[in-house]
Amino acid sequence: MKISRFYLLIPAVFSLFMAGCASDEPKWGTEKIEVEEMPFAMEPEKVNGRLDVYSSMARAVKYNVDVTSQNMRKKLGNPSKLTARELLNSVNGAVSGEENPLYNSIRLLDFSVLFAAANLEESDAAKNETVYAKASQYLALAAIRSHQNALFSVKKIAEIDRLLKKQQKNLADLNAKLEKKGSLSEEEKEYKKGLDVAVYELVNFKKQLQQNVDDYEKLVKFDGKKLELEGRRFYELEDFDRNYVLDVFQKSAAGNREEFRLDNAPVTFESVRANIFKAYPQVERLQINGYEAKDPIYINGLVERAKNTAENLVSAALGYARTDSRRVQEKEFVCRKVLDELGIAIFVQNEIAYNMVKSASGDYEVVAEKVKSLKQEIREQERNYNLTPDEKLKVLNLKLKLMEAESKESQVLAERAVALRTLYFYAGFSPFNQKLMKKDIRQIVIALKAAFNQDLVQMLANSPKTEKKQPKPDTEWSKNENWLEDVVENEKVILPPKKAVSRPAALEAMTGPAVLYGADADGRKIMQLGAFTECDNAEKEWKNLQLAYPELAKLQGQVETVSIDGREVHRLIVRSEKGGMAGICNKLRQAGRGCLLR
Repeated sequence: MKISRFYLLIPAVFSLFMAGCASDEPKWGTEKIEVEEMPFAMEPEKVNGRLDVYSSMARAVKYNVDVTSQNMRKKLGNPSKLTARELLNSVNGAVSGEENPLYNSIRLLDFSVLFAAANLEESDAAKNETVYAKASQYLALAAIRSHQNALFSVKKIAEIDRLLKKQQKNLADLNAKLEKKGSLSEEEKEYKKGLDVAVYELVNFKKQLQQNVDDYEKLVKFDGKKLELEGRRFYELEDFDRNYVLDVFQKSAAGNREEFRLDNAPVTFESVRANIFKAYPQVERLQINGYEAKDPIYINGLVERAKNTAENLVSAALGYARTDSRRVQEKEFVCRKVLDELGIAIFVQNEIAYNMVKSASGDYEVVAEKVKSLKQEIREQERNYNLTPDEKLKVLNLKLKLMEAESKESQVLAERAVALRTLYFYAGFSPFNQKLMKKDIRQIVIALKAAFNQDLVQMLANSPKTEKKQPKPDTEWSKNENWLEDVVENEKVILPPKKAVSRPAALEAMTGPAVLYGADADGRKIMQLGAFTECDNAEKEWKNLQLAYPELAKLQGQVETVSIDGREVHRLIVRSEKGGMAGICNKLRQAGRGCLLR
């Protein structure tokens, strides 16, 4: 019975690759977490009463934040001559195992945002404050997940002990009969074999659950003999206001994230969104076509965008760090680029966390239904008090499946709780600070409860209001290959009105309605397939297009670099002296991809 144990998930996964001793040539992400404790954490307060989620967060942060932030600061030092891609590859390599691709994406973005902010901060004190705040958030999230794991494990271990005691007695009875009579019936032999397997799985399951408890006790510095936990309601699903759409969190981030205070220019939701559309026009195309979290094309696009965003941001931050401060104009130009990419990365962080919450909510409904079904099946089987050995084995195996399903249910609750609080942190909620952590645990718990239950709600409520949404038009038609013919010939589809969005004319041509080129356009010699702020993105787009459209393989893609308003833009183009590209360009436009003939 295999249990997924990403108990550190987003927070401590990051701490893992941030840990290690300082050196002139840091091996980004290859070291283990340091185990020695800071003097501040040598004598933790005794645990009084039951441990809930808030006391778990308080203890995890108070007694681990010094060493965690110290390790993070070491790793955020000078990365020698490593490239952005090498840095991010080291982050990728810090954790192995199967994961939701969004976890990896959020890990890359966490690193890139913190790396950029640390490079932009002018004073060591400010850098330390940034790192301390982020380390506190990571530890709090680790405590939320670990508390739920321990809460489930303590209860389930007691249940397994009772079940083991009963099955071991059954095995003892069979062994005694075998010793007395010298043989067992075929039915009894099969029953004994099945019991041996079931007992083995139960023992292993118990060991894994005990490891959850041990991990939790280590994280919160538990010093007692008997662990008593509470706080099940914290993980329930009713605490998420469904009226809070993604825009609410992104607008809150624009107003509350400390990273935006590094920008001397006013930062608004609209300004960051405009930068996103310029750098990643496919974002708007996905919105126009109505893709949602359940669509693989949306998730794949989000993962790819997160990867590109992280790489662009780290690359810009490295450029800023390596630019001579005496070259003032160049330094300011690169700084502007870092700030723009930083805003984009923060909004993508919110988008990923928001979708992780939605995904976990959907997963919970599925696994909860499975748990309910197994419980019902077990009840029906146990109605017969005179079960045969074969029927007893069937019930026992059903109980093993139920435990596995309940374990998954517990994990999904923890996943969702972590994703939801991650979303709050990404929106600018930051209840942890050094002054608070110097207080005793009881005072910290009181402050955290007030923050999560009052300050958080007020913060989100004070974010700029989202305009009332108009009824969402049916956009399924736009995904059909022959949607234009449906409109012209059948006249059954009503096209949505064109949005009045302020954006560059070139971008309008690339992402606007799919008006097809006529025969006269076949003589045009240049086909433009996209405009990007990074040359690498243009090259990646060309490779993706060639995979999706084999007819492009015979053409030669080029990257044309131009300067627009003092900013470099990299255009992906195809040149053909004979023209003849209207057909493929129309196909691309019909599929919702950008294509411009000129």
